Amino acid sequence: MTGALWQGMVAVETAAVIDAAHRLGVLRLLTTSSRNATELASDLCLDPPATNRLLDTLVQLGLLRRDTGGSCAANPAAVRSLEKVTEAWGALSTVVRTGIPVTQADTADGAAAFYPTFARQLAAWFAPAAARLGELLSPPPGRILDIGAGAAPWSIAIANEHTHVTALDLPAILPVTRAAVTEAGLATRFSYLAGDVFTTDLPAAAYDLALIGNLCHLFSPELNRSLLGKLRHCVRPGGRIAIVDVLPTTDPLRQLTISRYELGLLLRTSAGRVYPLTAYLTWSAEAGFPGLTPFPLPSDPPMSLLLSQTA
Repeated sequence: MTGALWQGMVAVETAAVIDAAHRLGVLRLLTTSSRNATELASDLCLDPPATNRLLDTLVQLGLLRRDTGGSCAANPAAVRSLEKVTEAWGALSTVVRTGIPVTQADTADGAAAFYPTFARQLAAWFAPAAARLGELLSPPPGRILDIGAGAAPWSIAIANEHTHVTALDLPAILPVTRAAVTEAGLATRFSYLAGDVFTTDLPAAAYDLALIGNLCHLFSPELNRSLLGKLRHCVRPGGRIAIVDVLPTTDPLRQLTISRYELGLLLRTSAGRVYPLTAYLTWSAEAGFPGLTPFPLPSDPPMSLLLSQTA
């Protein structure tokens, strides 16, 4: 059995666990109050030993929390996110047939509807990659523009007493940004700019670093060219861009996760995709940022930091 086939089987098994928990009412009941396996089995007319094994797996998946007494409770935020993801992926066959995404997250209206719910979960997913980015960009530059900041995992990872971050995102998303920054104890290091990156006026030569975290895959090549060209205007001479995104790979097992991720992009963008390093090199060169050096970041699917040279 190939590694890719094994991963596919694991994915099917995980989906079956979640589907069973949903069909049996386990997640719904544990969202309202905590129960141990015996209590849950009694309430839902389930087999107690089998219920206990199901709970063990759901705890390992992060959907449940178990206290020292053995009672489990659902993580409401995780369950809500899972329900939304399940609903979106349930439409995959229709999206493949029509080419029409479930959510147009590559538009301002679509992103405003989609990302306030998912920004914190995305930040948690990005945490190991963001920590590595913080190491790679140490010491950080003074003035940073975080484009499409969301819950600001990337800029929070590099902000310190010597930096100032301007977080740019849509008005509907910035409350999430503010909350994450405040929780990180960095409120004095951030300011906020509400707007769409493609239409918002940016000051000339104002930033040492423009940070584009997990964004370019949403847009067409033309829009990405436009974005990098606009950032050349607002980055000071000698400043740089830092792009974080997923890149294709020649490793079969890692490419499987990337292909699955790119398939999922069909659910939320009609023009975006996973772009190769050559595309980013072309766009950055056209924009006036000399060269990009890729640095791998720990994540699944694997992401990279693409850092331009000093102009």
